[in-house]
Amino acid sequence: MVLSIKPAGAEGRRLRRAVTIAAIACFAGVTCRAWLAARAPWATAERHRVEADSLACIAALFLGALDVASPDDAKRFSEFGFKTTSGLDHRYPLRARLWQVVHAWPSARKQALLEYAKSHLGYATEFAAFALEGFGPAPRFVPTGRAPSMTFYAPQTASDAETLAAHLRWIHGEGGVGAFVQGHWGSWKALDPDDAELIATKDAVLRYLRWNNQRPLVEFDAMVDPFLAPVTGFGVDLPNRRMLLLLGPTLTDDDRRVLIAHEFTHQPLEAIISANQQVVRSIDRASCLFDGVDPHGYEGWPNFLRENLCRAVSYRVAGVPDRDTGFALEGDLGRELRNHEANASVPFDQFMVETLDTLARARCRASVSP
Repeated sequence: MVLSIKPAGAEGRRLRRAVTIAAIACFAGVTCRAWLAARAPWATAERHRVEADSLACIAALFLGALDVASPDDAKRFSEFGFKTTSGLDHRYPLRARLWQVVHAWPSARKQALLEYAKSHLGYATEFAAFALEGFGPAPRFVPTGRAPSMTFYAPQTASDAETLAAHLRWIHGEGGVGAFVQGHWGSWKALDPDDAELIATKDAVLRYLRWNNQRPLVEFDAMVDPFLAPVTGFGVDLPNRRMLLLLGPTLTDDDRRVLIAHEFTHQPLEAIISANQQVVRSIDRASCLFDGVDPHGYEGWPNFLRENLCRAVSYRVAGVPDRDTGFALEGDLGRELRNHEANASVPFDQFMVETLDTLARARCRASVSP
């Protein structure tokens, strides 16, 4: 349940798991502790240390594959967010240091990883989520049978979890990545966003969406994954109604604020949509807006619309100028949001209905009737 806010291009593409998001929305009347506090009770540096093992091992797997990949294979991997450098290694040097570890692996091992990567290729953000959702902690990486990130879009990869687990065990142990994380945990931990910034951004998102606090959301936590492509993120669906927001590298304060705001926006936005059938019907009526546009890897009109909305909202919440990242509707939605800000009496679901109907009437030949 993530996004990339990179400019248009395959490296920045991500498949929005709207079905999963809707499935984990909480019901009204349940107290939501995490969205009233900076971090959930289960969120600790010790837990992040466990999660770091999994994230580093999955990143190392694809770095190993890239080390022996042909130029054509490497180009294909880059379209899914896998590269030997993020472009921000001067600020996030852990990738370059992990690459040094991987480069020393036996060629035969890296060739086996290449074959796995080619036959199971998916987006880097989804594999990072899969490593946390679908496996127990290092060093055993026992498959849990639970993989919402992969089950919906890549069921074959999810069903072959034991093959990936075997690779992760070798990478963590004999491959030296467990020792790598142990030796660099201090510098990795220092990358995590400040609690005050997280809670301030969360509050700003809920205020902007005019959240009524009657539909609480799942508990959240956030950590930086320095091996993701720059300015990408993902919402990892953990058990027991918990979500971990993975945040990729960012170069500027503006990019960091936009990324955090974007990741926070997905879940309350989904709850607003799913709670109001008028909004759902307005999305259906406006499907003509999807005709002929570049979907940037997002499957279907509802998913694409959600991504455009999250982008437009995140710019407003982060206090940065609207950005043109190649998504067809983010500019139009940004202009409509500025108008919406001046009318405090209109709830966000009503704004969505009115805006989608207006855009559809203006752009589509068929008439749009509520």
